[in-house]
Amino acid sequence: MSPFVTLLRIILSIFCGGLIGLEREDKRRPAGFRTHVLVCLGSSIIMILSEHVFRSYNHEFGTSSDPLRLGAQVISGIGFLGAGTIMRYGTNIKGLTTAASLWTVAAIGLSLGSGYYFLGISSSITVYIILVVFNKVEKKWRMKKHSFNTYEINIKMKNNAETLGKVNLIFHKYKAKILEMKFESEELEQLNDDDDIPITLFVIFRTLSGLDLSDLTQDINHLDGIISVERF
Repeated sequence: MSPFVTLLRIILSIFCGGLIGLEREDKRRPAGFRTHVLVCLGSSIIMILSEHVFRSYNHEFGTSSDPLRLGAQVISGIGFLGAGTIMRYGTNIKGLTTAASLWTVAAIGLSLGSGYYFLGISSSITVYIILVVFNKVEKKWRMKKHSFNTYEINIKMKNNAETLGKVNLIFHKYKAKILEMKFESEELEQLNDDDDIPITLFVIFRTLSGLDLSDLTQDINHLDGIISVERF
């Protein structure tokens, strides 16, 4: 292998590893720019050395060696480095993406070191797109999925504990969190004595965005003892 080819593979490894490392550095991850460059460069050097040993010693001594043995050790050995980037905080686990990027960078380095330039460069660009573009898509999806809306409805109903219990079950069915609930009646002093006296139930609740509020109000409206449901 000529010195020019060797230098080309080393430079490409530094560039490709740095491209991915810059994104991780920008996110302030444990393994950043220098770590990714070194992993990619080291993997490339291993493959360059493997190719040199395979060509030189097999030809000179007539032995039969496998040039992929050293590369296989890189793939398994990078797991120890990746494990150091994974942190657990209670039920949350962070660092998995960085560990995966380190493992992928090692594979890219092996590709470049063995002369598969198109595979190494195209893979680097693909990984960068995944880390940058997919991250934004994932954040928007999470915000849409976990965003909340607050609503207020007034329920005019008969003073009946069973009906009130069914109303609460409907809120639970739609995963609505009741923030405030209060009663109002023109004849408060008779509420405990007469179930036929209508009361107005003011409810402020919060649900995940995307809920069709008409379904919730219709379910409440179909209950026995419900006079009307108004949304505000």
